[in-house]
Amino acid sequence: MDLMKTQRGFSFIRIKKTPPLDFSKFLAKKDQKPTESRAQINPNITLGTADAKDLVPKFKTLNKIEFEDAEIYAGLIRDPTSKNGLRYVIIEPQLSRNDENNFKVIKKLLISELDITLNSIKTKKDAARELKRKILELIKKYNMEIPTRTLSKITYYAIRDFVYLGKIEPLMRDHLIEEISCDGVNVPLYIWHREFESVPTNILFENDDELNNFVQKMSYVGENTHLWQIQ
Repeated sequence: MDLMKTQRGFSFIRIKKTPPLDFSKFLAKKDQKPTESRAQINPNITLGTADAKDLVPKFKTLNKIEFEDAEIYAGLIRDPTSKNGLRYVIIEPQLSRNDENNFKVIKKLLISELDITLNSIKTKKDAARELKRKILELIKKYNMEIPTRTLSKITYYAIRDFVYLGKIEPLMRDHLIEEISCDGVNVPLYIWHREFESVPTNILFENDDELNNFVQKMSYVGENTHLWQIQ
């Protein structure tokens, strides 16, 4: 994995996934109806919740992304602002403002108090289990009042960000995506889709710090991804 940086920073990042296994036996038939979901999305990247009947007609494709016990969905919606008229959308658990504040506190506590030796962690599943245990320990230690439903959301984002690849992790789990590219801050990430080719997503990095932190994390990842920076 090669990583270079110019004085202007990381102007372009491309993540190329390794050749996937044969998933043909898992693919739905063309006439099969898309998976239903209870979440709703609009092209402006704002997530919410609604009945499936409000969601499904908006999607050209819709599939569930396997991730622990979380309800994560991904699909293509029609978007007239996109060059090819499509946008790839990830639907994740929605956090309220209070949820976001609690998550920020827990993240800071995890960064300052999480102490795990490499000998105790053999797999990412082990790391996820240890992270869950530590989150519960911190909530009890600091007497934080977090509802069970909210706790599952916070746990999802903690595992996504600490154990896996953060915002792009759902994209990495879709076998129809061959490549992910980023053209800078506040610019939607693009994917190369096997069927629909170049498609923008509803994922972006909101500031330089977020993008630089992601690049630093990716610089340590070389087993399943390749990362390039092009001026």
